[in-house]
Amino acid sequence: MTEPSSQLACNNRSPYPIVLAEVEHLEPLSQLLNAHRMVLGKPDEQPAVSHFLFERLINHEVLIFLALGDEQSMQGKGFLSLYPTFSAQSLMPVWMLGELYIVPEARQQGLAQSLLQSALELIQQRGDEGIILNLSAEYQPVLELEDLLSQLQHLGEHYLSAQIQHF
Repeated sequence: MTEPSSQLACNNRSPYPIVLAEVEHLEPLSQLLNAHRMVLGKPDEQPAVSHFLFERLINHEVLIFLALGDEQSMQGKGFLSLYPTFSAQSLMPVWMLGELYIVPEARQQGLAQSLLQSALELIQQRGDEGIILNLSAEYQPVLELEDLLSQLQHLGEHYLSAQIQHF
């Protein structure tokens, strides 16, 4: 797997700066992922979450787009993570959406769309196959994601495949 670029993931429509996360972003990332897990009913496991993220980042097993309150304070406002898989049909990497989380005070500002847009732009630049979203309709934010996906249709189906399962 190729090492991800540390470049800033540019998206001028974002209310917050978005960066492609590196190990230096471990503290705000682990706080956000731990908060996301707790919303989903998981226990507070900050040290384990930090270790998990550290391993993924140093081994280049994930792409994480991190929205910061500002670049000096390193306070996280939200993140989107992509995990790699591969397509035997296209012989190219395909990325699975792992998590998308926005802190409550940063919601309803277009941040989720900006994070997904940044991810799609990087996947296109890399020449990878695309992003797959495999979501359960029981998860409340899926309704918001369905609206988000309809707003991003201009990118074409080649780069974004959504499979929303209604149980």
